[in-house]
Amino acid sequence: MYKTMFRLVILMLSVLCIGNVIAKSERINPEQSNLVSESSVITLKEAINIIKNEYVAEVDENSLVENAINGMLASLDPHSGFYTKKSLEQGELYSSDVESGVGIEVTVENGSIIIAHPVEGGAADKAGIKTGDYIMAIDDTSVYGMSTYDVMQRITGKPNSVVKLTVFREGSSSLEFNLRRESAPAHSTIVDYIDKNILYIRINSFDQNTYSSVERKLKKFVKQDNTNGIIIDLRNNPGGLISEAVKLVSMFVEDGAVVYTRGRDENSISEYHSDNDVLNMKNIPMVVLINNGTASAAEIVVGALQDHKKAVVLGTRSFGKGSVQDMIPLEGGSAISITTSLYYTPTGRSIQAEGIVPDIVIEDIEVKKYKEGNAFREENIEGHLEGVKDINQSKSAYVLEKIKRRMKQEEEKTCKKCKDDYMIIRAVDLVKGISIYNLAIGKKGEN
Repeated sequence: MYKTMFRLVILMLSVLCIGNVIAKSERINPEQSNLVSESSVITLKEAINIIKNEYVAEVDENSLVENAINGMLASLDPHSGFYTKKSLEQGELYSSDVESGVGIEVTVENGSIIIAHPVEGGAADKAGIKTGDYIMAIDDTSVYGMSTYDVMQRITGKPNSVVKLTVFREGSSSLEFNLRRESAPAHSTIVDYIDKNILYIRINSFDQNTYSSVERKLKKFVKQDNTNGIIIDLRNNPGGLISEAVKLVSMFVEDGAVVYTRGRDENSISEYHSDNDVLNMKNIPMVVLINNGTASAAEIVVGALQDHKKAVVLGTRSFGKGSVQDMIPLEGGSAISITTSLYYTPTGRSIQAEGIVPDIVIEDIEVKKYKEGNAFREENIEGHLEGVKDINQSKSAYVLEKIKRRMKQEEEKTCKKCKDDYMIIRAVDLVKGISIYNLAIGKKGEN
């Protein structure tokens, strides 16, 4: 689906969730639909004529009509909108390498421009701009009342040029950021071991090749057959293609619904089911990380894994973007994007505005050690007695084991995310706890 939340980045400055583009021949038959009344048309025409003839300055008729349409759609919800032929053509231009952005997505709420998602690794993210920040001005020009398209035009520009954003953040005075327009982060996925046998999967957005990228990287680790758990990080993931989201869920859900949509007619339900032609990663302890920047297709993934009891969801409530927009072409090359249905999780929970509530609520906070250095223990006292874990174990074997234990401790110190990212620290501990519990239960069953 198209949505009015634009990704302001260099290589792709187009909308994220692409759904249906409905041709004229596919539309509802006018004879079977609710047609606009003649009196409404007369009133609208009369208003336009009065403005054209009585307003203090000359007004272009096309602009009046376009603004009237845009106003009607904007009054429905933040994601419905009107696109002129020029704006659609400009969108094609912005999909090339001609322009650069600062790595943010914005949405409009009552005329205010809000940061929906700073793209991880982008200029805005590195500068410290956060989800929920309000953009007050761009290059000292107020943005209040602007459309997302107008904001996109002002933020994007020539590579390496600088744009000034004035931002308001709750609890702070206005902040100013001078951001250099640059290339978008190249990788939308990261797959690696974050702790001994725990796989970390970071997905920044659900683009066209997201699933294939995750699958390719996962296959390298699956062959090792020593994975004890998985952490999927969907924080600040704005969504993307639903087809990619369904494929990712299918890796962990063997059979069943992933998501379904329902429109104005309660009988107009579309269901998306798991795909069996994907990499099988079932029955592995899993934790999914989310926050208020997790939206749309990312929420579909979280909701499905949660409903199917395949993962523990950890973090804060997600964004709540659960609506579907269809792009409908109009005469003259323009188009309207209009909300036609809503997303629901497999158990029937609505994502729209509600978002996904985590199983364990944890705020993302800064982590700082209480004391630097190693704690003082008996083993640090000169001349201490050496202990032997096993009475039958030789001293040389004990020393070798102690060396291995220290090497393991040093290896764990290389995991920067395990030290600095509080949510990941909690996720790692949770996965370890689940694995230990399952192991204990398994041994108890054997006895």
